Amino acid sequence: MRVYPDAVNYAKVWSHKFIVRGITFQNTAGPQGEQALAVLSSSDQSAFYRCSFEGYQDTLLIMAYTQFYKECQIFGTVDFIFGGARAVFQDCDIFFRKPLPGGGLVVTAHGRKNDYEPTGYSLQGCKVTAAPELNPSEYAKAFLGRPWFGLSRTVYMESFLDGLVDPQGWLDSWGHKDTAYCGEYKNYGPGSSTNQRVNWPHYHAITDPKTVEFFTVAHFISGYNWLPETGVPFTPGFENRPVLLN
Repeated sequence: MRVYPDAVNYAKVWSHKFIVRGITFQNTAGPQGEQALAVLSSSDQSAFYRCSFEGYQDTLLIMAYTQFYKECQIFGTVDFIFGGARAVFQDCDIFFRKPLPGGGLVVTAHGRKNDYEPTGYSLQGCKVTAAPELNPSEYAKAFLGRPWFGLSRTVYMESFLDGLVDPQGWLDSWGHKDTAYCGEYKNYGPGSSTNQRVNWPHYHAITDPKTVEFFTVAHFISGYNWLPETGVPFTPGFENRPVLLN
């Protein structure tokens, strides 16, 4: 099944415990549509399984609450996963699309303003690469994320990062580099080296599994408490994928 929103209209999800399987949400505005959502989800304990989210800028707005994305495809250019939710993306394919001339490439823009908010993004076992229409040699700089608010949290773990990812990894567009939390753990691929990553106070090239265990499905979104009833498969802890040395 396909859903075709445009720059003004997009799919909105508000209900509690929303489960979606095998649906493609494709925004038809194109790169010239600038900020054009495919989906806005503000559904607590929601699960998206084998869905595709296709847009350019701001493809997927995960606004609030606890959410889980499993084996999904997510396409975009700038901030195409954004919002203030607590979410885990597990085994998802994340594609950079060809932007307009002079346009940028950034996967995430998480928003968190207060310490008591238990929110953030965990991307585990994902694959971050160029979509077929994008020639990586034309766009040398693509970033894993940029903090939207001061206490944003984003972690990539056990994921493949291809060579399109800039050696610095992260971008500070709104002046939050001194307070935002960004982490990487056991990623692999040509863009995974942390040797030239940003020198921010709360950027972490994590080596201790006890530190990053907090961002697994079992802990970060309390997956054992609600995911089994959805029928969506999940890995509660580490995936233990083979890792290439940087």
